[in-house]
Amino acid sequence: MHVLVIGGANMDYKARLQENARLGECNPGRVDTFFGGVGRNMAENLGRLEVPTSFLGVIGGDAHGQALERQLRELRVSVHGLKTERTSVFMAVVEADGEMMVGVSDMESMEALTPEVVNDHAQSIRKADAIVLDCNLPEATLCHIFETYGEKRLYVDGVSAAKVKKIHPYLSKVHTLKITENEAHALYKEEAAIGEAAEWCLKRGVKRVFVSLGARGFALYDQETSTFVKALKVDVIDTSGAGDALMAGILYADAHQKAPAPYALAASAIAVKSASAVNTDISPTAIESIVKEYANDFN
Repeated sequence: MHVLVIGGANMDYKARLQENARLGECNPGRVDTFFGGVGRNMAENLGRLEVPTSFLGVIGGDAHGQALERQLRELRVSVHGLKTERTSVFMAVVEADGEMMVGVSDMESMEALTPEVVNDHAQSIRKADAIVLDCNLPEATLCHIFETYGEKRLYVDGVSAAKVKKIHPYLSKVHTLKITENEAHALYKEEAAIGEAAEWCLKRGVKRVFVSLGARGFALYDQETSTFVKALKVDVIDTSGAGDALMAGILYADAHQKAPAPYALAASAIAVKSASAVNTDISPTAIESIVKEYANDFN
């Protein structure tokens, strides 16, 4: 299975606090820089999992963008898209327990990924067996992809409560939807139970819904069953890349025709053990080892 990821690519500036935040004051901590972007993170995870992958996005022509592109190519991820002057930036402040306190997204360059740019890469899109979209994409571009390539197997990452609303009219085109609790409420209604929101998505044509529940794990809903999957007990360093790894785990399982839940769980467990958006330790061997270790939990 060849996967095409269409989405955001940026540099992550991550500030980790040493203790509880004191607002309005200077807080001791550490600031690191990593490659980031929801789409790019998923593409890197897939590359490290040895799933044939291409990435389509906006990449800056500056030193950050050049390094970002070089790293993906070293992982045998084909890189397509538009070059801009400046690489997008995401900045996060992470509390001592690894949970993100606040993030700032400077993703204006994503607006340059227009339907016309997508059309320039139509041949690559048609060759893909699965297309992964993150909702950082401009609404017009998402609309164009859904309407033009709706027959493809489309996977969607909601990204945020505000951005997931863009796909509301196109749920019938979505094969696999990965969202958080807040995103589920944004799609359906605030007071709804998660299961109710997922069922609403399924009735509108989504084949599978994965709802990330943070430290609790995730819930999987499809046309036949619903399953709660408890998170593995691991030493958490940073949770910000867990959702991107979870989606990569789903795609890895689909590529090998395996049940997705154990692989989604294993991939996210590996992700939270790293300060960067992608844990470079993720690999087919690592993910298969975790699935084997916890096999009894899925019987």
